[in-house]
Parts: sequence; structure tokens; C-alpha cells
Amino acid sequence: TYIDNRWPMFSVVSVLYNKASEVEFFLESFSRQEYLGLFEIIFIDDISPDDSVAVVEKWMKNAKEGSREIPEIKIIRNEKNIGNCGSRNRGILESRGDIVIVIDADCVVNKTFLKNHANAYFCNDCDVAVGPFNLETQEREPIEVLNYYENNLGEAELNAQFQDSVNKKSFLNCITRNFSIRRGFIAGDLFDEKFSYSKAEDSGFGWEDIEMGYRLYKRNVRIKYLKNAFSVHVSHPPTIDRKMIPLKSLKNFRRLFEKHPELLFVSRNWALTTFEKIRNWVKSENLQKNEDLEFLENKFQRFTGNPFALKSEKRLKVISYRWHCTHQYEIYKLPFDFTLVTGIGTGMSECWDFERRPLPDNIEMCHIDDVDLADYDFAILHFDENVFAPENTNGVIGYDWGLSFHWFLKNVKLPMVAICHGTPQFYGQYNGDFAGHKLMEVMEEERKKVVDALKDTMVVVNSFQAQREWLFKKSNVIWHGFDPAEFPQGKYEKNILMMDEKAMSHRPHYNGFVVKNEVFKEMPMEYHYENLKVPSPDLFYEKDTNEYAFAKFDNYAKEIGRYRIYFNPTLRSPMPRTRAEAMLCGSVVVTTRNHDVELFIKNGVNGFYSNDPNELREYMIYLLENPEKAKEIGIAGRETAMDVFGNDRFLKNWEELILKVIKGQ
Repeated sequence: TYIDNRWPMFSVVSVLYNKASEVEFFLESFSRQEYLGLFEIIFIDDISPDDSVAVVEKWMKNAKEGSREIPEIKIIRNEKNIGNCGSRNRGILESRGDIVIVIDADCVVNKTFLKNHANAYFCNDCDVAVGPFNLETQEREPIEVLNYYENNLGEAELNAQFQDSVNKKSFLNCITRNFSIRRGFIAGDLFDEKFSYSKAEDSGFGWEDIEMGYRLYKRNVRIKYLKNAFSVHVSHPPTIDRKMIPLKSLKNFRRLFEKHPELLFVSRNWALTTFEKIRNWVKSENLQKNEDLEFLENKFQRFTGNPFALKSEKRLKVISYRWHCTHQYEIYKLPFDFTLVTGIGTGMSECWDFERRPLPDNIEMCHIDDVDLADYDFAILHFDENVFAPENTNGVIGYDWGLSFHWFLKNVKLPMVAICHGTPQFYGQYNGDFAGHKLMEVMEEERKKVVDALKDTMVVVNSFQAQREWLFKKSNVIWHGFDPAEFPQGKYEKNILMMDEKAMSHRPHYNGFVVKNEVFKEMPMEYHYENLKVPSPDLFYEKDTNEYAFAKFDNYAKEIGRYRIYFNPTLRSPMPRTRAEAMLCGSVVVTTRNHDVELFIKNGVNGFYSNDPNELREYMIYLLENPEKAKEIGIAGRETAMDVFGNDRFLKNWEELILKVIKGQ
């Protein structure tokens, strides 16, 4: 067979322990790979009590006698049973590949598995690759199941059971049924041997992959999701006493949160939902309460009842239009189907902004001529303060700005919610040279136009301050929500970050351009700020694709995290998104006092706020001259942001509101 050395070499590492009935299928699936590069398979025999090793040796012998070309296979025998984690670590040390795949020996993979994993690393923006896993053979022949999914690729993704089904490139999906890692990113032991499943009496069971993935996340791992590389688990009875599994699983789950207590905030919904499943599992087996269960119940007690869980009886169909992609990206993590209508007037609504966020899988953009409104259960309107009077924006916004909003108000008679993305128009909003005595005063007539047009429509506003300013007849405050797993802890390599100065100058009083000038007028030169510049993804990516968008979003989050301080001078922006995102990355937020900031920031503890330019300047100088204190405050701010801006709370608020509006409450 022709070997192309331009392809990376793989090392496939797998533990042999009670896999005699499944490992032959494993070998067959790897022997049929359509891969032009080299790869090796390294088995670690963890003193398996069955004939796993003999089965592998017989398969190799038969393959050679039949003149079949097979990969290089090595079997390493442990001197004693050390468990799956220690065995995996040993196998990785013995491996030679550029990319290491750690996979259980009771799995089978599709023909292009290695090829797809290799492709993930060619753009140099990937440390780990994952794909669909936990597909089961049940009573079917493994190769038959593989053939089915290879001919129906979409079914593999649809039927897979992810730890995180929304953010498929989450560290939660770093599961060793479909996981590869660049060798250069491995530092020390990949797996914590305290989580090993072994014959030892105090051995736990499971969660070693989650623990491994979380440590990679803390090192700012770049994960790529591969929908066309999948594995199928060869279904079989458990190899340990079924009644012992819940208690052993509970033991390792406790170890997970003892080692990483902050994981409860990074992935709160997963943590609480998973714990509830384990607890019910323990109860179903009529097992007595133990100290592991009591420890976790005490730890999670504060959050009882908080996990987001779908309550609607069917998967709702929601109609809307593109507006604020970064905000919509988070809403579309709801398990509903969304259609974004085009052709209804506003030019911005004609396409998704891939520079900002990827387009979620549950979204389709559809021209209004191809839409039947009767097919939908619910509608979401988007608007800001300018939809009735774009002429007041000094030419920054075009005449078509509010047309999509007006079309929906006139034509859509479904239950609906409107999202307000701004604060009422005011004098001087788009005019830096406005000198009238009404500067910053709300244009009351324009405010009333918007309020009157929405009548009894429920309006979602982003802050309590915005709610007070607008005085809509019906409104609900939902603070922004984010997935903390998408915003890793920053590295504090640079000093001060601020939003784009050009954007600030378009709305100088709205975005605090004047405040910024006052703050930095007397700032020491060595402490000058920088505007955010997000590196573009590798040129291999085609723009306006999700591959490009995922890479750009990753670059965005990591770039924010390079700064010790995020300075937010905005005065009227309702709950600035970047302010919360910077907190999630661990940057210390120094901000003007507006839009509820006093409800989640405590000066000197997890950030700073003031409306005095001199105070704002002094706060930043103090942080830059005391980097350890800045790091302490930044970490505290990150914990706050994960708590109050977590998307589990955000999605729960949204689902409850939508169901309430549909029921007419």
C-alpha cells in the first residue's frame, strides 16, 4: 500500500481488559481504514482475566497468513492490574505517533475515521478532535451497524449520545470513544490515575475522561468537532457487578468535584443533571446513602431545581429574523427549531454574520415567499431604539433599519416576544459635537412610538435599568447568558483592552467616548489601552462557513483573555455583552456605573465601577502595578460571571417565558 508521509502518523492506544468478545471487531474496523498515512495500534494488557490477548494474537496471525495488510500492532503487558487510566498513560508513553487516539477496545470506527481526524489538524488551530460517540450495536452485527451509519452519516450525529449535545466541541465531549490529541499538547500524564477503574477495593468508576477534558480546557485547548468521524460501541453486559456501578460512579463523581470544585460553575447544568441521574440510579438499586452521596448533595444543595430542562411537550418551531447574531447564538441553544426570514426589508437580516458566531444547526434562513406562518408556534421580534427613526442616527444607520420589525408587527399573529437591544433615543446619541442643553435627554416622543407599537407584546430587556427607562407595558428582564466552556481562563499577557474605538466614535455618548478620553488624558503612556484585534482563522477556511466562524470565535475568546483589564466606558449600552465575556475570561472589568453593574460587581472584590474618570484611571493603574492582586480579582470576577451569566440560567429563563406566552399567561 502506498504510504503518504505528508499525512501525520497516528498512535491508537487501547486497554485490553475483558474485551475478548469485542476486540476482533475493533481490529477489523481499523484494518479497513481509508488512510494513506502510517498508524500503529498499542494495546495495554491490564492483566485481563479473559482471552483478550489471545484473540488479538490470533487475529494478527490469521491476517498475516491471509496476506492482509494490517497496521503495526504492539501489546504491552502490565506487571499488575493498575486500571484504565494508568494503562492509557503507559500506552501513550510507548507510542510514536504525531496524533494519539485513545479509544476503548469495544468500539468500532468508520472507514474515514483516521482521515477525518488527520484533516482536523492541518490548519494548525486544533489540539484535540472529537466526534459522535455512544452509538450502540444492541443485537446487531458491529460491521453491519458501521455500514449503515457510513451510508447515513447524518444518522450517526443524530443518534449519538453526547455529554454536551449543544456545544459539541465542549471539553465534556472529550470521551475516549472518539478522541484524538496532538502529541505536542500532551503535558505529563493525560489521565489522573486516581480515577482508574481497577480491581482495587477503593476503585471508582467513570468520569476519568471528563476530568482529563477539563484539565485540557484549563490549558486553553482548541477542540474541533468532526461530524463525519464516528465510533460505535459494541454493546455488551457490564464487566463488573451491575449493583456496584452506581456506587463506584458516585465515588469518582465526588473525586471530580473535590479536585475541580469550580467545574460546578463552568458546566453547571451538566453537573446538576448528571448528579441527579446518578442519585436516581442509586435509589433505583435500593442502595443506602453513603458519604459520597451526602458530600455531593451538600455541594449541590444551593442549586437544586436550577438545571435547564425542556418542559414543552413538543419541539417548538420559532420564526424570527437575523438581528444581533451574538445574542441570537445563545438563544438558539434552546432545543427548538428556528427559521430566520429573509426578504422582508432590512438588509442586515438577509444573511448571518459568520465573523461573529457560527450558525447553529437548528437554524435555517428562508425567504418569506417560502414560509407558511401557520407552520410555526411562536415568533421572536428584534429591535432597538432606531427602528422608528433611523434618520436620527446622523447617517450611520440606513433607512431600511426597522423594516423587518415593522413587517413582523403587521403580518405575524403568533404568540410572540420582542427583544429590545437598546435604550431610548436621546439627544446627541450619534453626534459628538452636539452642544444643546438637551444633551443625553431622552427623546420622549420617539420612546413612546416604540412603546405604543408593541402594545401588549411581552418585551425582553437586557437590564433593569433599561426596563425602567423604556416603561414597556409588559416587560421581562433576562440578563445575557453564555457557556463558560466557550470562554477559557485568560493568561494575563497584556494590559488594557477596550472596545473598537471607531465603533465608539459613531455613538460617542452612548459608548462613552468622552469618558474614555478623560480617563486616558492623564494615563501614563506605558499603560495605554489597545483595541480588540481578533486574528483571522487560517486561509484554508472559506469565509461565510461554520468552520471559519468556529475558528474566529475561538480566537475572539482567547484574545479577550490575554488582557489583565477590560475597560468599559459605555454609558447607555444595555448590559454590554463584552463586559460579561471579559469577566468570563478572568479579565478584571473596570466599568462605568450603569445597567445593573452594582448588582454583580463589588468594588475591589471582583471588579471596579465608577462614573468618575479619575477613579477609573486610578483603579487601572492600581491593577497594573499589582498584577497578583489583579489576578485574584479577575478570578473572583470569573466565578461571579459563571454564576450570574451562565447559559443554564439564561436558557431556563427563556424557556419559561416562551411557554408562559404561548399559554397566554
